[in-house]
Amino acid sequence: MTRLPAAASEGAISAVSPQEAIASPDLPTATNPRRHPVGLKVLAMTETWERFSFYGMQALLMLYMVQALLPNRPGERVAGFGAFRALLESLFGALPDAALASQITGLYAGLVYLTPILGGYLGDRWLGGRRMVLIGAALMACGHFLLAFDKTFLLAMALLILGSGCLKGNIAAQVGRLYAPDDARRDRAYLWFNFGINSGAFAGPLVCGGIGDKLGWHWGFAAAGIGMLIGITSTMMPAALRTGLHVPAICPAITSACWNVTVPRERERTVDAL
Repeated sequence: MTRLPAAASEGAISAVSPQEAIASPDLPTATNPRRHPVGLKVLAMTETWERFSFYGMQALLMLYMVQALLPNRPGERVAGFGAFRALLESLFGALPDAALASQITGLYAGLVYLTPILGGYLGDRWLGGRRMVLIGAALMACGHFLLAFDKTFLLAMALLILGSGCLKGNIAAQVGRLYAPDDARRDRAYLWFNFGINSGAFAGPLVCGGIGDKLGWHWGFAAAGIGMLIGITSTMMPAALRTGLHVPAICPAITSACWNVTVPRERERTVDAL
């Protein structure tokens, strides 16, 4: 396959010739004008496993707290839980176990959709989208595995919130950056990406919930962590990441934050390294 030169110097202009466009099976051609870059498959697979782990864990969280964690002296078994409960009760009044579990679940769900603002800003301005996705996936994997231990429950929740913010704030934007603004394939690309989201969201509660029911809560959380590790592996596959840099034939050049390739001014736009 034709690749952008890895040794491209900073600021250099790189364009795709007609011969390169025909030679690469990932670029649209007269015989296959709708083919998508491999980077779309990488992103969709990563998001599938992220949703698998996210919804798999969420299916267990409330029941785990009500049935296992909170009735068994969590102040003694969970690091920092006494102070955390006191803070919540100072805001909302006395909270029985079910109400406390509901408040924790609500705070988690709210912060998961708030932190992508910060994650997107850091990815756009400082670290780059791909790095933030990898950081977020790693934090989420650690969080899922730490849920396998009662002692680290609050730390695990914090890592899951931060990880989700890093990942969710950057991964969807990378799908659009694989295509030129006028590329008709963009809409279909997001359809495939959303198909991955829905597939993971459907399978996660069934698999993780089933494992949690049959083998125990902590095994269900560990299954979510394994799913996130698969997502990290999908993102880091070297061949897939490089083929994701293929440039659509309708676009003269594409940029890579890792390889410092820039686009001519008339097509100026940044695409994260996928």
